[in-house]
Amino acid sequence: MSNGAHRTAARSTLFQRAGRNDLASPNSPHSADMMAAMEDENEEAFKGLRDDIRRLRGVSDDLGKEIAHHNSILDALEVSLGSAKVGLTKTMRKLDEVTGTSGMGHIWLLLLFAFGVFFFIFLLLKFR
Repeated sequence: MSNGAHRTAARSTLFQRAGRNDLASPNSPHSADMMAAMEDENEEAFKGLRDDIRRLRGVSDDLGKEIAHHNSILDALEVSLGSAKVGLTKTMRKLDEVTGTSGMGHIWLLLLFAFGVFFFIFLLLKFR
């Protein structure tokens, strides 16, 4: 039995079960050529859908690869920032030890230094 004949027989059985055998009967107003044309249209539409699904699957695979790549970049960045944070924390701790301050004391020293520099520049420009 050919593929087209098998489909027609399967549909005939389906319509008989549903109580509507008008499309599959030989006395149907729809000719065999019309049924074959409808089958061809359906097959073309099916092929188009299959191609669309393959294309979408390829796009989703590409997106998955891109996301994995970006996640690896973000993980590397997180590790780098973590080590930079550790280094900065150590530096701040050493600065506190050198200045003998803790907490916000080094910020006050920095502001006092900046004020002194600006005051010195002001004096230089005023008494020139």
